[in-house]
Amino acid sequence: MPFSLDEIADRMEIQDRIALYVHAFDEKDFDALDEVFAPDTTFDFTKLGGGTRDWPTMKAYFKKHHNLPRDFHVYANVLIGFAPERTHATTKSKVYNPQGVLHDGKVHGYSLVGTYHDRWHRRPEGWRITARRWELAWIDGDYPFSEPPGANLPAADEL
Repeated sequence: MPFSLDEIADRMEIQDRIALYVHAFDEKDFDALDEVFAPDTTFDFTKLGGGTRDWPTMKAYFKKHHNLPRDFHVYANVLIGFAPERTHATTKSKVYNPQGVLHDGKVHGYSLVGTYHDRWHRRPEGWRITARRWELAWIDGDYPFSEPPGANLPAADEL
């Protein structure tokens, strides 16, 4: 099916925002993620027992607590779907996230494998994610905790 030039531009912008997320997150440049997430974005971690959070809460959490000695994100096979008027879009991204955490005096290396389901809205400043849901498929390697990642996110007032 052929795409219009406008739709191609929208697809490229969304892909660029995903690439920005991956690089900024791995470089711990959390302020750059304001160009990916709208302030009212909802993060849904209910399948992990972590409830939901908004972007300002998640950003504060990342700045304070995201100090993994190893962290790397790879997104692949991104499916993009548009609402008929192309003011909204959805993406489904396969994610491979090898990382390591310092626990009990040693670095434990493991990988998270799963899918991000994102809802995007076209805003005056460009495409932004307004809802994100993480679907964990499995954890590979030396994961040292009994709870899945995200299950113990503190409440906004505990940051």
